[in-house]
Amino acid sequence: MTKGRKGAFLILFIILTVLTAGLILNSSAFRNQDTILNRIQCMFFDKNTISISATDINPDSIVIESIEEDKVVFKGGKMTSKIKNQYGGDNFKILYNKKLLGQAGIFKTNWWHTHDYYFKVFRKNTNISFDFNVEGPDHKSLYFKHFEIDSLNRKSTEIFYDSKGKTGQININYFDKQGNLIADEVWDNGFFVNMNTYSNGNWLKNYTTNKYSKTEKYKLLKLNQADSLVYIYQTEKANNITNERIAIKN
Repeated sequence: MTKGRKGAFLILFIILTVLTAGLILNSSAFRNQDTILNRIQCMFFDKNTISISATDINPDSIVIESIEEDKVVFKGGKMTSKIKNQYGGDNFKILYNKKLLGQAGIFKTNWWHTHDYYFKVFRKNTNISFDFNVEGPDHKSLYFKHFEIDSLNRKSTEIFYDSKGKTGQININYFDKQGNLIADEVWDNGFFVNMNTYSNGNWLKNYTTNKYSKTEKYKLLKLNQADSLVYIYQTEKANNITNERIAIKN
């Protein structure tokens, strides 16, 4: 074999070796396995995916942002950036026509775990809503929450979901005419369990029913009033009930 042919053969051998190695590393056969090959694969290839399905809306108006990396990862019907492989949260903001619909994500128990994220965006009455699902080793940790904005009553609502559906937790924030937070409420399966009051957006006081006491019981009540937020914080001790009235002008 001549020197020129040996050189050509060596170059061909190197090219084939690199291509074969690339095909092996990019193969899904090692995905999410606790192996060196999977770790190497996660370092060089993006095995996380985002898929969107849309009903009665324009799919090109859907944008997904990574909260941890503060960047757009899905836009115009396709992934635009790699999702970094790391331990901990993979959390996303979901926007439609630049309006925030909600937040979704998982907690990864290993940095080399990769996942397929599925968002279903649809029209619900006059609102745009979404569902979220995950395939991968940490799918049971998924959560998502819908954001609902009521500009007329100056309040925002977060409705939480997990892998089994609704969790029953609802957070409600109230604002004054200047946009400052004045109160927040936490509801759990229909029960009013926690609230905070604020002044000019600064925290003032917490009221909760979750305080541990062998002698006292606590209850939060909300009264309907047109121009104010009115609450009763009830403490029961030895069959005696005291009521603290909280009124917030909005």
